[in-house]
This record gives sequence, structure tokens and C-alpha cells, in this order.
Amino acid sequence: MEPVNKRARTPRWSSSSSANPPAPIAVPNLAALQTAAAHRAPSQDQNQQHTQEVTNAAGCAQEGRRDGGPAAEEIDSPAPELSTASSRTTESSSSSSSTRISGSGKISAGPASAVTTGSDIDVDLYSRQLYAIGVEAQKKMMSSRVVLVGFTALAAEIAKNLVLMGVQGVTLYDSGCVELGDLCSNFLLTESDIGRKRGQVCAQRLADLNNYVSVSFVDSSSETLESLLSNHQIVVATGCFLAVALKINKVCRAHGIKFVWADTRACFCFAFNDFGPGFAVSDRTGEQPHCYNVARITQDSCATVSVIEDQVVEFEEGSGAVFSGVEGMEEINFDPIRNSKSYVCKVTGLHEIQIGDTSSYHPYSSGGYISEVKKPSVMDFDSLEESLKSPRLIEVDSSRATRNAQLFSAFRGLWDWADSHDGTLPEYFDKRHASEVAEHARKYQLAGVEFNDDLSSTLSHICRGELPPLVTFLGGVVCQEVMKACSGKYSPINQWLLYDCDDVLPGGGDKPFELSPHCRYERQTMVLGKEVVHAILNAKMFLVGAGAIGCEVLKTWAMMGLGCGDNGIVHLTDMDLITKSNLSRQFLFRPSDIDKLKSEVAASAAVKMNASMKIKPYSSRVGIETESTFDEDFYSSLIGVCTALDNVAARLYMDSQCVLYGKALIDSGTLGTKGNTQVVVPLLTESYASSHDPPEKGIPLCTLHHFPNVIDHTIQWARDYFDGLFTKDPLVVQSYLTQASYLDNVGHQSLALKKETLETLKTLLVTQRTKNFVHCVKWARLQFNLMFTENIKNLLYNFPPDSLTNTGVPFWLAPKKCPAPLEFDVNDSTHRDFILAAANLRAFNFGIPSQSLTKGELSSIVTEVILPEWQPSGTIKLDNTETGESHTGQSEPTNSVDPDFDAVCTTLQSEIPQPSELKSLAVLPCEFEKDDDANFHMAFVTAASNLRAANYKIPPADFQRTKLIAGKIIPAMISTTAVVSGLQCIELIKVIAGVKSLAKYRNAFVNLALPFFAFSEPLAAPLTEVRKGWSWSIWEHIDISGLSNCTLLEFLNTMKDKFQLDVQMVSLGNAMLYSMFASNREKLGTKMTVLFDKILGPDPARKYVILGVSCTRLEDDLDVDIPPVFFYTQES
Repeated sequence: MEPVNKRARTPRWSSSSSANPPAPIAVPNLAALQTAAAHRAPSQDQNQQHTQEVTNAAGCAQEGRRDGGPAAEEIDSPAPELSTASSRTTESSSSSSSTRISGSGKISAGPASAVTTGSDIDVDLYSRQLYAIGVEAQKKMMSSRVVLVGFTALAAEIAKNLVLMGVQGVTLYDSGCVELGDLCSNFLLTESDIGRKRGQVCAQRLADLNNYVSVSFVDSSSETLESLLSNHQIVVATGCFLAVALKINKVCRAHGIKFVWADTRACFCFAFNDFGPGFAVSDRTGEQPHCYNVARITQDSCATVSVIEDQVVEFEEGSGAVFSGVEGMEEINFDPIRNSKSYVCKVTGLHEIQIGDTSSYHPYSSGGYISEVKKPSVMDFDSLEESLKSPRLIEVDSSRATRNAQLFSAFRGLWDWADSHDGTLPEYFDKRHASEVAEHARKYQLAGVEFNDDLSSTLSHICRGELPPLVTFLGGVVCQEVMKACSGKYSPINQWLLYDCDDVLPGGGDKPFELSPHCRYERQTMVLGKEVVHAILNAKMFLVGAGAIGCEVLKTWAMMGLGCGDNGIVHLTDMDLITKSNLSRQFLFRPSDIDKLKSEVAASAAVKMNASMKIKPYSSRVGIETESTFDEDFYSSLIGVCTALDNVAARLYMDSQCVLYGKALIDSGTLGTKGNTQVVVPLLTESYASSHDPPEKGIPLCTLHHFPNVIDHTIQWARDYFDGLFTKDPLVVQSYLTQASYLDNVGHQSLALKKETLETLKTLLVTQRTKNFVHCVKWARLQFNLMFTENIKNLLYNFPPDSLTNTGVPFWLAPKKCPAPLEFDVNDSTHRDFILAAANLRAFNFGIPSQSLTKGELSSIVTEVILPEWQPSGTIKLDNTETGESHTGQSEPTNSVDPDFDAVCTTLQSEIPQPSELKSLAVLPCEFEKDDDANFHMAFVTAASNLRAANYKIPPADFQRTKLIAGKIIPAMISTTAVVSGLQCIELIKVIAGVKSLAKYRNAFVNLALPFFAFSEPLAAPLTEVRKGWSWSIWEHIDISGLSNCTLLEFLNTMKDKFQLDVQMVSLGNAMLYSMFASNREKLGTKMTVLFDKILGPDPARKYVILGVSCTRLEDDLDVDIPPVFFYTQES
């Protein structure tokens, strides 16, 4: 998982080509296709003759049976929230079963190798994707089959992404044979495949990516495209020119088949969509529907709904709304039988929404929620032929407003030239051909747009070339468009996307390069030239992270040849092991790799794609603790660092190392359909840390402990309770049992903390020690009573429902919600889920075997539990910083007077058994793991959260929604991953090529759901002025060398004589070396190295230390900031 946390900003070739292009795309019997009145499926004989069906499953899809546990519940929540019920199955690397959501909305478990019918979803495999697109969209994808016409490198990328996302089937419709040039960007091919059918070679390799997807190869020289249309829903064409694309599109239109046409030419690319007339879009943006706390509803003909002040209304235009939990005006609440309508909304202010007539309703009293209901929309697409007359082009780079239109004209010229030359491409840097292409292109100049002759010429000159990162980028974009065509989720490209990255062209692409015939990198050399390609091959790079982005980057580097030269190498580190949920995005891994190190498996897979690639895998976390591994010598050898990380802290650390050692950093991240890239170039751009995202809004403790009002609050509360009950408290006991001096260390704590620790020990080892599973169930029942009954009663004792604040207003005013205690009901499944989960977790803590109980068995145990009589436990005092005003509950009961802590602690300690008396007892803390549905961790959090929600009349959340929030899961999709990885590698080419112009670099932000693409020039590194003529950036420092034996006084004098600075303070890390305000007489004559050793400890290998120096200018005594001072302790 890789989060967004920074702002942004193969064709037909002529036989005379020195680089062999992909084979032509055959679309036989097109005339018959145009006049066909009905679909015709291929006969069995034809399939046997011309089709190789590749399917990993040894049979048809089947619904598996559950591994015991309670019955699954119906799923009725709208996407993207997942309701998968409480029963779960165990999944391990050796297990053949997996959790699935069936078409009826139930979980089922069955053989992981079975091909799905389009209605069963393997939640373990697709979990991160499901959080992005939802269950319904996934089901629709799993019922869709896609034809890829022409198996180019771009088609391989699209196919890979579609197979990973889980479409029902992919058919490769192609007749070309593998050529050496195909290895430039097609990661599925090796040199041993040369001469074989491309599609036939790749079909099985694609099928290996996902056991649930069937992959077929159909030889286009023998089989008609028409024969495939009867059981396919989308056709994607690559590697063909306009004449063929027009014919395919016309056939698709006639049969209601959605059509995508896309291609890359050198550093230029395009994609076109035609999803037909009346295409329904169920959710334009994919954003989670908003839900707000209602503060007021007026009773009139045009009612106004006010939400609480700390919430801002952000409904999408055209959205409706439904209400729930409203008291007083109860007619407005959604009810599937009595009131199933949604209200038309108009946002009239930051906190206000206008709805319809409520004049006949009862007056609003309190509480309630207003939830957004998204309205579907309809889009009409023009055919390719009609679109050419009046093209709709989406904006990609706002800084080059007319670029899309100019590129469209250039492509029109190229297509016309190719179609008039039997489907061949212009020769490499042939000026006559370029002039003819420009002449064609000029005919298609769009109104109001200046014709760009240079752009048209450049496209003609290098259109035979190929750029692997651009193929990766467009493969992700097109995959997302196919997903939209399958599901109706998100807004499709309407209708043309055109993009180029000509900033990578050395010298602007105006001169030809010497080519290398019979080389896999020849097509790349056409674009970048021998010098840059040689630099790529011999580059030394550090890739941090081998997750989804890391896998895509590593694959793209293998195609580029990075690290494949004599002096090149890739260092790759990732400390994580492979899990099943990785397999739907991290395509270098297979089921057999589960529980292996990501870095080692990814390195091995990349070398299989390019045997010349040299990769050194590590399993080390990047951080201060590994600086002996990733040291100065390590960084000094590098060109730069690419990060594929999932947290800001690690990014900031890597950024600091790159700034320290003057290395480039290319960062990227994704969040569902959103992605970003940022390039950091030494001495040129700002660093990653130079700008910050707004901090995440936390939940005030008072809200969390006493006044939750949304489900997020109760989920976090349950997550914290899990840590306290099953992790922290057992850890105290474990430490007591295993550390001889533990109580002595406790004695040094504050009295309050010491008392709390001793109480924990007594509770777990004496009063609530559990010795069998029945004890665990009874303990869980007591916890239920404490958490959901007694604590709520105590809160209401302190703050009764009718209480007022000290200003005289009702205390229980929105957003506060007045709670009600729960009474345990064995017939309530959530109550039972809590007991079973808590009991099993308690059993794990005490090494008791886990058990499942029937409803009757559980009932017979809990009825034996004698509940303590409730007594008020004391005053609850609220912090006015969290509530806005101070307020104290009822006067303190007499039984809670503060005792003598010392005496209590002595008594407690005497009541706790000695470790020697408990030798047979081993207490194990639970380490929270969200992805193991059989460990009861998420079962407990879900049940506890929903019971807390029931206390406060908050709508509950299902298991998957709870898992998303409690586990801080980042939704992820392979399409977004591919897009940002491609963009990341495009910027890397510029870094390796030594581009020094800031204007040529691009940061990017994309949202494939909208779709939205924004590219911006990175911000320059800000300068700090010391004095006129001396300014510095974060990339600079002051070197003090040749003074390794100098004293502190000599150092101060050097700063004064050489830099005209009067030093006020000198610090080394957190230690103060010198301050003019303190007595330093004894230090002034001490050698600097001696002072360093006192602070850092002796280290003969130390080359330098970094000093922070505060000083003033001699000329005017003005305080100034200066760069860090590198004081070299060894002579060079």
C-alpha cells in the first residue's frame, strides 16, 4: 500500500526498417463483419484449430462450502462498503480455500484455483481493490470478457492489468511473431520466444497471474473477429492505424460492443473511447458518499437542513439525500416500506442544505444523519468516424493548453501517411516522409489552434521508437477505461486522451542517433540515443519498496535495461513478506511465493525478464538503525533513489538522506484511483520535506471516550480497547513473568502508574485469571457488561439526559448524542459475536485452545454469570479544550475517596503470586493483524464498535468497512499503480540524462476516476540569503576540512576570518557544543575531535560530523541562517 501524501503539480513497419517492428494486425473478413446481421460464435472445430484456451482451473467454477462457523449474513450495503458477514475462513500459503463473496451477497469458501462465475469474489485476493471500486463494480468486471486486437507491448500491459483486476476473460487476437525489438517493452517475452506467435507465447504467462481469469489466444490470420463478439463485451485495439480502427469501431457499434483504441509512438501516445450512446455511469467520482450530523431541520415548504458547525457540506452536484435517526420529524427518516424516497438537495451554505416540503411533518427535535445519495448519469459517445470531425479532447497539461489539439493533428497526419503506405510507418528521421506527414497533419488543424510543424516532424522522425515507461503509463490508463466500460463505475475519458513526454528527448529530438541493430534496446535508442541508453544501462539506483509500485518500477527498469550494463546495479530493499492480498497488484509475485521476502522474489522475477539485470536485494528497513548498511559509500555510488513506500515517515527519512548526500529522489504514491509523483533534483528543486500536507484531523479524547457521533469514533474506540485488553495488559504480565527485575523497575514509576501496573497484574493473575475456555466466555460476558452497560450508566449518572451546562443550555446538544445502556441478548448476533471474539482472544492470551460455540452452548455459559450490582464509580470531569466549556458531573460518591497510594501498592504487591509460582503459565500478547480473518482481531473490533454505536444510536458499519478504518487500509488498484510507475520512470530518464533545466521536469497528480491529469513544473529550491552575493539552498553546506586537530577556539576564529561570521552557538545533534551565553573557558582550548568523541563516542571510521551553527554577521551584528557545517575529522 502506497498513499498519496504530497501535492502535485507498435505498429506496422516497412521491411526496410533497421529495427523490426511488431507484426501487422490482421482483421480478416471486415466486409463481412460490417454486414453481419447477427453474432456468430466459433464452432468447436474452429476453436480446436485456431484457438488455444488457457485456463488454470481444472473445471468449471463451483461454490465452495464453509469451514464451519456461524452462517454468513446478507450483504445489503452499497459499494464501496463491503458487507461480508462475520463468518471467516483461515487462509495460509498452503491452503487451497479462500474467502469469497457470492452473487447472493454471501461469503463462501472454496478452491482458490476455481474460475469464478462472475458472481463470487475472493475477498482475500481483491481486498484492496474492493475498497477502491466496491463489490458491484467488481462483480460486473468478473462477468466481462475483453478482446485485445493486436498483441503489442501496450496490449501486454493492458492484459496484465486486466487479469490482475479480475475480469472474467481476456482474448488475445493476434497473428504476429515475436521479434527481438518486442523485448524493448513486452515484459512477457524472452529471447527464446523469438519466431513464435506472440499471443500464443503470452497467453499462459498472463493466465499465471490470476487463477480466476481465463486467457485465450486466437490467431487473427485464421479466425474472424466477428466470431468472438458474441461472448465479449469490450474490444481494445492497439498497433493498428486509422483505417483498421474505423472498421473495427463500426463493427463494435453495430453489435453494441464497447471500443477502446490506444497506442504509443516513441514519446507520444493516445487513447480513444467509444462506449456507445446512452452509456450509464453509476458513480462519476468514486468518492465515498458524505454523511453529516443533523443539527436542525426547519418545518416549511422549502426546508433548510443545518449540519453541525465542524462539518462542511460537500455533496456532489445533482446528488440526493436520505435521513436516518431523526427524532421528532420522524416522517423524514428513510424506510424501505414507508418512505424510500431521497430528497433533492441544493447546497446553500457551508453548513446548510435545502430540501423539499416538510411543512406537514412533525417539528424536528434532535439528532439524525443526512446521507448523500449519488445519482447516476448518462453519457453519449460519438463513433470514431464522427469523433474525427469534432474531437472531444480532455485536458492533460494546463501549462500547454493547445498541446492536445496539436498532437491530435500530428497523429492524424501520421495515420493518413501510414494508411496510404500499406500500413507502414515513416522511416527513422526521413525528412521527406516527415514533410509528407506534416502536409497531411496540416489538413486537420483544429480551429483556433496554431499548427506545430516541429511536433509533427518529431513524431514522424521517431515514431518507430518505443519508450517502456510510456507503455507502462498508457497501459494503466487504458485498463482503467476498460474497467469503466465493464462496470459503469467512474467517468470515462470523453473521448480522446493525448499525451507526450518529449522533455525526455536529448536535444529536443531534432537530430538522429546512431542505432544499434540486433539489440533489444534499439527502439528505445531511437527515442533517447545511444549515450542516454548507455547511461541507463550503467546506472546505479536504489529502489525502496517492492510492493505494487516497486514491482511496476522494477519491471519497467528491466525493459529499459537499467542496471544491465557492466557498471550498473539496482539495490532493492523491502522487509515485508508476501501475502495473498498482494497478488492482485504486485504482479511479480505468485501464490507459491506467499510468506517469502518481497525483495528477493521481486529481484528474481525481474532478472527473468532481462537476464542482464543486476539486482541486490535487502530485507532491511530504511532508517537510522540501518545507516551502517546504507552508509555514505553506498549513497555516493548511486545516481538516485526511487521510493515506493506506504508511509510519510520513511519518505521523509529517504528525502533527508538524498539531501545529505546530494542524490535525486523520485517519489510516488497512490490512493485508490488517485496517484502522484514528485521529482527531487539536487541543486535544482525543493525537497520532498519542503512542503507538507495538512495534518490528519485527530479525534479528541473526550469525543472518543464519552461522546462519539460517527462510526469512525466507535471504531477507533474499539481498536484502542483491543490494544488495552489483549496487547498492553498481557504484555505487562509477560514482562512480570519473564523479567526478574520487573517489579523493581515498576517501583521507579510514578505512584499512579505503579498502582495501575500492579492492579493489572492482580486482575490478570488473580481475580480474572482464566484457566479454560468457559472461564474466557464468562470473562467476556463481564466485559460486555462493563463496556456497554455499566460505563454508559456511569456517564448518564454524571450527565443525565436533562442536564444543563454551566451556561444554561442543554448538555446533550449536537454533536453530542445521549447514549443508552445495552442489555445482553443472546439472540442478537452482534452480542454473540462480541462474546465469542473476546473469549477467543482471551484464550489466546492464556494459551487456551480456541473454540467455536453454538448459540445454545454460549447461552448456557453466560446465564451462569453473576453480574455485579452497578455502583456509580465517580466524577467525570471534561476538559474545556475539547468540549468548548468546562463541566463536571454529579458530586463524587463516598466510595471513591483517593486512598493512600503507598499502602495500596504494598497490599497489591503482596497479593500477586510470585513468578516462581506461575512457571507453567505463559501469557502471550496479541499483535493486531487485520488481514487474518480467522484470528478474531477484526471480529472483536467490529462487534465492539457496533455495540458502542448501538449505545449512541449511530448507524453501524459492516466488517469490511470497519476493517478499512481500523486497519488504516489504503485502497489500491493496479491501474493507478501502473500510471504513477510509468510517470516516475519518465522523470528518472531525465535525471539519468543529466537534464539541468527545471522546466523540463514534471510533478504529476492524477485521478483516473474523473479522469484528471495535472502536470506541473517542480518548485525551485528556495534560497536563503546570508549577505549580498551569498545565498544558499537546502542542497548546500559549508565544508571545514584540514582542521581536524583544531581547538574549539580555532574553529570559532576560522568562521570569523573566512566567513565574517560571529558564532553564537554550535550544536551536534541534540547536544550543545558551544554557547556564547555559557561558560566555555575550559572548552575553548579543547580539540574539536575530543568534544565529538565525548558526545558521540570514539569512532576511528568517522569522516565528518554535521554541526548546526547559529551566528551573526560581523558587519552589522544581524542574525543570519547559514547552511549546515560539515567538519571533517580526517584529512583527505
